Amino acid sequence: MNGIDAVCPKFNCDYVYKAAPSQITAQSLATKALTITGTSLPTTKLRIVLGNTECENIVATATQITCDLKVLPAAGAWNVELYDVNGLQPLASGVAKIDVPLVVSSVTPASGLN
Repeated sequence: MNGIDAVCPKFNCDYVYKAAPSQITAQSLATKALTITGTSLPTTKLRIVLGNTECENIVATATQITCDLKVLPAAGAWNVELYDVNGLQPLASGVAKIDVPLVVSSVTPASGLN
């Protein structure tokens, strides 16, 4: 389930869906500073990823988590991935993705291009 292998005795498995104890309700990025807002967010043993980039300097409360990205992720529209000891924390429906623009700082050669 959810990409995790399981072993079921006699090939008969039962499971019960439970409401997630926490939920991300908003996410934003300013330069390399990432902010996550939510309800009952985990505060310890966190791993935060945006695109292909992990966060460091994590400061967490039950309603807000801030951290710094090591580098900007690849251009695109991304959702934060917040992991704790229980796995990936869910995003509320309708949370807007973070748009990371493509930045071109130089082109070589600068002339004679087709």
